[in-house]
Amino acid sequence: MKKKWIVLLLSAAILIPALLLVISLIILSNIDLNKHRDTIAEHVSEATGRQLSLNGELELNLASITSIVITDVALANATWASEPDMLTIQRFEIKIELYPLLFGDLYIPHFLLEGVKALVETDVNGTSNWLLIEQVQDQAIEDEPAPPGEIKLPWIGNLKISDVVLNYHDGQTEKKISAKLD
Repeated sequence: MKKKWIVLLLSAAILIPALLLVISLIILSNIDLNKHRDTIAEHVSEATGRQLSLNGELELNLASITSIVITDVALANATWASEPDMLTIQRFEIKIELYPLLFGDLYIPHFLLEGVKALVETDVNGTSNWLLIEQVQDQAIEDEPAPPGEIKLPWIGNLKISDVVLNYHDGQTEKKISAKLD
């Protein structure tokens, strides 16, 4: 009789978490991110201090190879900047294999980035528009550097980056540089 209870308890200890995981994955895979567009944009805006506009589709497909598709995105620029948006992206797609993540490996079989316009500029004091961290008593909060060690680079299969424009404007020298990747 004792063996029966031990087997039953061990089975329950294994099956209940597995069942909860499967239920969670089913729920997550059926979530329509477009319904949560405002909440997502609000959280990113709070974290960066810049307004995020999600104007296109948001798609998340959870599977052994998870895919994310985001279209028509814009991140607002600093208030003093020359243009309203510091970053716009027409299309971003990524597929990530989940199983290798358990071992600390990042496998990306597909990565697509199209229609990117990025503006990097500084004001007359040399402050970058990409400075998104909070200021406390005129001192920037910096992350502590990671300890030295082995760096694992991600494996990327199909990589496509096209129609990228990068503009740089130095507010101190008024120098402007533009680069384009077709």
